Amino acid sequence: MAAERLIEILVPTAHEESIRRVVRTSDLRWSWHQSANGNTVFKLAVPANRVEDILDPLEPVLEGIEDARLVVLPVEAMLPRRSQLDEEEKGPANVLDPQKSKNIRGRLSREELYLDVKGWSNLNADFIVMTVLSTVVASIGLAKDNAAVVLAAMVIAPLLGPNMALAMATTLGDRKLLLESLRTGLIGISVAAATAFMATAVLPMQLVSDTSITASKEILSRTTVDLADIVLGLAAGAAGALAITSGVASSLVGVMVAVALLPPLVVTAGLFAQGQISLALGAGLLLTANLACVNLSAVTVFAIQGVRPRGWWDAKRSAQLTGIAVGSWALLLVALIALVLWLQWNG
Repeated sequence: MAAERLIEILVPTAHEESIRRVVRTSDLRWSWHQSANGNTVFKLAVPANRVEDILDPLEPVLEGIEDARLVVLPVEAMLPRRSQLDEEEKGPANVLDPQKSKNIRGRLSREELYLDVKGWSNLNADFIVMTVLSTVVASIGLAKDNAAVVLAAMVIAPLLGPNMALAMATTLGDRKLLLESLRTGLIGISVAAATAFMATAVLPMQLVSDTSITASKEILSRTTVDLADIVLGLAAGAAGALAITSGVASSLVGVMVAVALLPPLVVTAGLFAQGQISLALGAGLLLTANLACVNLSAVTVFAIQGVRPRGWWDAKRSAQLTGIAVGSWALLLVALIALVLWLQWNG
């Protein structure tokens, strides 16, 4: 995550004083403004973990101003460095000192996080095409026992995004985003399952022989679930949530590989297509465990990171949704663990 953000605020000049009052209360030392054509542009250089502290008091002001706009831009470099300025300027303590932020964990602001995950909840042609293509790649890789091809399918599969958006919507108490994420995730799973089912029937490949289980190792490894898989899912889901809140999106690639949703889904659909119900149920358990682990750990991390709405009423609703989500996913996970232990005990 970049250390600095540039906040630009465009308002009609007639409302300039409203913005100026908010800026003054923040005691910003790195801010400036310019007026032209009946509009005033304010520019504020802010530590990345203080953006939310600035946007919260500005939001209600901007809501009452027609044609007002606020954008937050990443800053790649700044001279002199903020630490040098702090040493050189001997004045009142700057309330924008990162050490004094309520956001002590240095995460991205609520608004930045929202924009990041909002795109993952969108159901569009690109999402459907990527889901179909990644499913075809995974089906071929699994049938040919080619780990490299399966790995490629894990990386390009878009199914993790809607689940992260679902977890974010829960902690923000955003019902619209929650429903969009849930719809996109369910349709993505349905499209992948249907594609895998048809691929198994059409492509010249045999997942399991008619007389004995001779499936590839890539397939058989996804027909069982144990406690190690659950621990891996929880850790990977937490890592993914931390990657999002810290702005390190590239780390999500590792999460996609560690807790892949697509391969067990493809195995489940493919084995069902061939009538191998017992093995298919095992793969389905692995898929369910991964989904529960990702959502449970992501919601928990977002809540610990202080991702919540601004208003007290929305925060109350968010806390209720978070409690329901954590309780539901945890209950499902406990049931899965109990089933895994029972299967191991009777295996």
